Amino acid sequence: MNIQRDPSPPPAESVLASARQNPATIKIDEQFLQEPTLAFLESHQNHLRPALASGIFVLSLTKLQLNSIGDIGQFKHIQICDLSSNFIEVIDNLLIHCRHLIKLDLHSNRINRLPDGKLWKHMSKLKILYLHDNLLSSYDDVKSLANTPVLEILTLYDSPLSIKKNYRHHVVNSVWSLKALDTYIIADDEIIEKTHFPEPYAAYSNIFKFNLYIPTGKNSTLNVERKTIEQVFKQINNIQSHYCPVLILQKNFRMWLVQLRLKKFLLLSQKPAPKFLHARPTFTPLSGSSGKFSAFPKPPRTSAIINVFHQIEPLKTPDSYQDK
Repeated sequence: MNIQRDPSPPPAESVLASARQNPATIKIDEQFLQEPTLAFLESHQNHLRPALASGIFVLSLTKLQLNSIGDIGQFKHIQICDLSSNFIEVIDNLLIHCRHLIKLDLHSNRINRLPDGKLWKHMSKLKILYLHDNLLSSYDDVKSLANTPVLEILTLYDSPLSIKKNYRHHVVNSVWSLKALDTYIIADDEIIEKTHFPEPYAAYSNIFKFNLYIPTGKNSTLNVERKTIEQVFKQINNIQSHYCPVLILQKNFRMWLVQLRLKKFLLLSQKPAPKFLHARPTFTPLSGSSGKFSAFPKPPRTSAIINVFHQIEPLKTPDSYQDK
């Protein structure tokens, strides 16, 4: 007996798939969405109980068809929060209660506006924010994000806002703490007006292309997440330190100031200067083929033409010309 299976997906999956394709026009039946109450959270993961809230630092609730923040705000000590691939529209309650967040993943939701800048101002530890694949469309949301003190990684691609003219220039010059936006690390000529650096220092160079998305593991721990985040920032800082001319100049200028102050201190204290303040050895072709480095550059060789030139007596001019 052959049993033919219905090729069409279940009703819930069908509605969700349609909503993903056209989220602005498709209405979702509320019966397929979940309210993240304490009972629902505990049924999903046994340790998500208010009594254990003070010891929960990583929260991953992805692809659960959540329609709001609900009681997630009860877990005030979370530092890593992943609420991606849901149907959340408003996140104000999350920012009001959870102010220790370091990484917040909200991509692939239905967020059409962001909270006021006053709430972002209190997010003093938030460094990574994923908002791509949402319904954000106004530059007012960027102005709100500009109040976040230490935000360094932000994603807004695949949203109505990202297709606006001069979108990247607007975001980069509004959120001053940013180091990377979407899929590229921020270059110097994106910040400085009327400048264009050659390759590989120019914006959108392959050097600056970087995958900023860090997925949160379902059973990941805070230590693992912190190490992953530190590794990403280490790579970003390394690229910027080698390919951002302004940072290179600042670094060299700071080194020169430190050496200047140290020399002044040593002169006043009459202490011998350390080795790194001595004149650096330089290699010259005149040092021979032995491969040795001379302590100082050798003086130029004397030339017969130069010697003859110095022996020429100056021409005598009339007294009247000299007086003039």
